[in-house]
Amino acid sequence: MTLRVLVCRSALVAVVLLPAVGTASASAARTYPDLAGDLFGRAGPDIVSVAVAHTATTITFRVRFAKAPPLMANPLEQWLDVLAIALDVPPKGPAPTPSGWKGADYSAGALATQTTGTLTKGPGWRRVATFKLAVSGRTMTLSIPRRRVGNPAWFHFVVAAGREGGVSDSSPDRGSFRYVLAG
Repeated sequence: MTLRVLVCRSALVAVVLLPAVGTASASAARTYPDLAGDLFGRAGPDIVSVAVAHTATTITFRVRFAKAPPLMANPLEQWLDVLAIALDVPPKGPAPTPSGWKGADYSAGALATQTTGTLTKGPGWRRVATFKLAVSGRTMTLSIPRRRVGNPAWFHFVVAAGREGGVSDSSPDRGSFRYVLAG
């Protein structure tokens, strides 16, 4: 299963609004940069950084793009942009490859036209949670329930944004990022 398939499958699941839950003891965000202009194709969402933070109950991703709005849709041309975050929680599975990531345990997905996203769990990619999406300028923020991904001490992740028709950007360009949750 490739990351592109994860993007599509997580985006096709029906969503329901659940409130984001947080606590006062949030961690400082760790920021992972990505080169602007490194997307595959001529036009589409271009990731420039990903910041991750957590509380006792949530894991928050702030994905910053090169332009606003971060994800777009064009009903006349029948395309839309999609965001997916693939998570590999312990025990660590196989590393990402150019054709996908068979080690991903979860995928958090969002569509350009939605105000909520869906967290799915592999290998059957069933929905385990929904979450609210917030957009401010070039930044899209989503918080997933920490317990829904097994309350891990750490995880590896890849963020991908794409436009139907093959235009995409992945962060990092190779491999995966590692985030450690303290407490």
